[in-house]
Amino acid sequence: MECCICKAGENLGFIKEINGYKLYQCARCGIIFSDPMKNPGSSWYENAEIYQIGRLFSTGKTAWYHNQFLKMGEAKGKNIMDLGCGFGQFLNAAKNLGYDAYGIDFDTQSLEVAREKFKLTNISQATIEEFIKINPEIKFDYVTFFEVLEHVASPVDFINGLKKLLKTNGQIAFSFPNRDRLFDPLGEDDNPPNHLTKWNENSLIKFLDICGFEAVKLTVKDLKKEDFIMFLKSKFKTGLIKKMIRESKKESNSKPLKKARILNNIKETVYFLISLIASPVFWLIYLVGAYKKKGGGIYCQARLKLK
Repeated sequence: MECCICKAGENLGFIKEINGYKLYQCARCGIIFSDPMKNPGSSWYENAEIYQIGRLFSTGKTAWYHNQFLKMGEAKGKNIMDLGCGFGQFLNAAKNLGYDAYGIDFDTQSLEVAREKFKLTNISQATIEEFIKINPEIKFDYVTFFEVLEHVASPVDFINGLKKLLKTNGQIAFSFPNRDRLFDPLGEDDNPPNHLTKWNENSLIKFLDICGFEAVKLTVKDLKKEDFIMFLKSKFKTGLIKKMIRESKKESNSKPLKKARILNNIKETVYFLISLIASPVFWLIYLVGAYKKKGGGIYCQARLKLK
């Protein structure tokens, strides 16, 4: 066995075993990775309850990491490829800024949501290699992959592969969960088979260097009250919404889905009220853990190293 990033074959510290995978941390590059490094495939993501819930309750709002990119402003004449485009909310926002927007994903159900909700047309179920084979002439100013890297079975091969999509001065932009976060809203979903790797700033910088890139922007999400709210949500789950989704799928009945939406709206209202009450608690925790003031994610823009 060797590290999936730097290929070190020693000083791999065992962490734990979960869901048939073993987690190790490489002392050389700092990455936490799973053994085996095996992605569960498109069918797993299409049927996993965490993503079924996401598709059902997708609001169309862009996330904080999307906004890190979008705040660069208008981009007439530039194009973008979003790998793992999901429900399409980022591509829709990029298109509205003037980007010629493309996207690929292996989750056909998420792509269907993107087409129906945002009328996106340049999206398809394909790998990088398949897209390049069909569209060898298309190169991009930006290739983005938000919350994707932690799912990839071979991160180095993934980065080397997307180089073929970039224009000469093109950049990559991406994000991933920060393993050094103070509050953990992900819980078991931050483990295999969902997430195969766990990253922080230091492991990211070493990874980029190995792949021939250098960061032009690296942002650790500020610790916000929303991180605390998400943490509370992860700790107080009834399982009712998941049960209703399973019933709807099993019986081909839309009534459970309608009930699930109503229940979700009630839950969001309750969490909003809790957040108002819990604000003093959050700030106390924030101050006590001042040495660890880090939010839940990391955003990076990078370019190929200048020769």
